[in-house]
Amino acid sequence: MLQSLLTTLSDPKVHEAIAQIVTQIIAFLVFVWILKKFAWGRLLQLLDERKEKISSEFDRIKALEEKFIALEHDYNEKLKNIDVEARRIIQDAIADGRRMAQQIADKARQDARQITDKAQQNIEMEVTKARLQLKQDIIKMTLLATEKIIKERLDEAKHRQLISSFIDTIEKN
Repeated sequence: MLQSLLTTLSDPKVHEAIAQIVTQIIAFLVFVWILKKFAWGRLLQLLDERKEKISSEFDRIKALEEKFIALEHDYNEKLKNIDVEARRIIQDAIADGRRMAQQIADKARQDARQITDKAQQNIEMEVTKARLQLKQDIIKMTLLATEKIIKERLDEAKHRQLISSFIDTIEKN
């Protein structure tokens, strides 16, 4: 086997193939060395930057997700509170309506009482006026009737005596 290997190595085509392989290995190693010297640091830096960017994006996504969860929780709490708040507002409106209705009823009663009192005062004034007018009318009629009676029954002497007595009464008062 060794013999066949040596025979194969002495062939010029094999030498040429080995030379090509060695040249390619050397070229590859030079290429790797050049890459390492000039581009490897930059490539690693770009990869690290990309890794950091991806990591920060994941952190940002996680923070946003937590924020959205908190917002959803707040939203659900507000939805629960909206029902309670709506009931409170409705109850306040009902209480305000009842209070306003009571105020309107009280005002109407007060106005009715004032109107009734004013009407009572007007009635009393009218009754007083009517009594005075009736009294004056009675006095007038009585005077007229008395005058007629006195004229017919009194003679001149009695008439003079009545006037004199009236004047004396007035002077005493």
